[in-house]
This record gives sequence, C-alpha cells and structure tokens, in this order.
Amino acid sequence: MKGRLQAGRLAAAIGAAPARRGAVLLMVLIFGAAASSLAVTAMRSSSAGVRAATVYLDEVRAEELGRAAVDLIAARLASGEPGVRRAGAFAVPFADAVVEVSYIGETARIDLNAAPPELLAALFQAAGASPTEARLYADRIIDWRDPDDAKRPSGAEAEDYARAGLPPPGNRNLVHLAELDQVLGLPAAMREAVVGAVTVASGKAGVDPTIAGRLVVRALSGGEERRADTFIGRRGAGFERREDIVAAFPTSSRAFIDLDPGRAVRATIRVVVRGRFERRFEAVVGSEGGGIDVQVVSWQSYPGP
Repeated sequence: MKGRLQAGRLAAAIGAAPARRGAVLLMVLIFGAAASSLAVTAMRSSSAGVRAATVYLDEVRAEELGRAAVDLIAARLASGEPGVRRAGAFAVPFADAVVEVSYIGETARIDLNAAPPELLAALFQAAGASPTEARLYADRIIDWRDPDDAKRPSGAEAEDYARAGLPPPGNRNLVHLAELDQVLGLPAAMREAVVGAVTVASGKAGVDPTIAGRLVVRALSGGEERRADTFIGRRGAGFERREDIVAAFPTSSRAFIDLDPGRAVRATIRVVVRGRFERRFEAVVGSEGGGIDVQVVSWQSYPGP
C-alpha cells in the first residue's frame, strides 16, 4: 500500500515537471521579449537623440552663418557706391554650407519717424482709407512720435489716450513696427495693409520709387493705379536721368522722392547647411554714414524652404 502511494507521488511529480518547465520557459520568453523591446526602444531613443543633436548643431551653424552674413552686407555698404547701397545680391559658398543674400534699401519704404503727414496720408489712402480717415491716421502717428503735447487737427495726445484707457503716446520715434499697435484709432486692418510699406530705419523723409513696392508707388502716384503701373513697367528698363523719374509723378508728390541711399537695408538671408538643413532670415541692417559699423535693427528667423 505504502509502495503504491509513493509510486503515485512520484508519477505526479514526474507529470508536474513538464508543466513547471513549460511555465519557466514561458517566463523566459516573456522576459526575453521585454528585454528585446527595451533594447529596440533604447536604440530608437538613441537614434532619435542623434538626429535631434544633429538638427540642433545644424540650426546653430545656420544661425552663425546668418549672423556672419551681416558682416558681408556691411562690407558691401562700406563701398559708398549708391547703386550698391540701394540694392544687391550675392552668394558665398562654405565647406559645409552656402549663404545667399539679397537686400534692398529701406528707402523703398516710408519711414514712420521721418515722413511728413502728407506722405503718410497718401499711403493710407492708397491702402484704401478715405481722405478723412487717411488724415486722421497720419495725424495720430505724428502726435505719437513728436515730443510735444500739441494736438494736430485729427491727432491724439495724452488726454485722449487716458480717456480711452490706454498708455500715453511715446512722444519719441518708433523703434519697432509693432508699436503701431499703440497708436490710438489706427485699425488693425489698416496696420496690416501698410506694414509691408513702412519702416522705422531709413532715416529719410522721402522714398525711392525705383526700388519701392507697388503700394508706395501708388501713394506717390496720388492713388492712380494706372500711373503707378506705368512707372513700375518703365523702371524695369531703367531711367537715364533723375529728372525722368521725378517727372513720372504728380507735382504734389515730387517733394517726397529721394533717390539717395538711406542708412539701412533690409536683407533676406538663406542658409543651407550640408545640403539638408535650411533656414531663412530677414534682417534690417543700419549703417550710419556708410561705415562698416552696423547695427541689426531687427532679426527674424524662418524655417526653410
């Protein structure tokens, strides 16, 4: 009897052994799969980390070359040649990158700090404002920038801003186009309409129509679209004399024409690193007196292409 019990236990133990071995094998397989998964994840993370580091280094390199392009622009501006200071383009190859630069003088735009109210009003009217609205917008900008508290006919001074619950006008030059947002009574839609045609960096009361955009040329043309289009068509072939340029505009606008280079240019810089990473920059670069000491008035970065 006792022998039969022991034999039965032995048989049960022998029968259970395969089951335990199967469970152990299953656990080994599970842990193996988990370990493989962790290894794959680690490899992927490592690969992603390498890619992220590469992108970061390329971005740093692109920024470095973009900033270096400012020095190249300064060297161009130092030449003192009016044509070179008015507009230009060049490309510079490096061992691991290429830098392409094109620039145009800020006299292509109307300077909010220097333009007379008549030119500002002409710009707003060319952008779609009524004559009354255009005069109001121009007077508001003049009152914002001038140092006194004397209010222009359609302008606004500190008391008007206080009544509107707004900070007082700057009573100084605008340092950035974003400050147009602070001018009382200037609608956002109108700011957007003219922002590409204005600057705070040319230092000129006038504007150069030979490089200006269509909105500025239309403002100089008294709002006459046909006249503006005719001038833009003619300037592609060039003008032999300054007098021909001035004569293309109404008498009332001729005082606003200035064909001499200003103190700043707006540059578009394209950098391609290792043929795979691209960045674009827009910089307004000022140069007092045409020297090589330049100031970056504004700097913006855009992903490429």
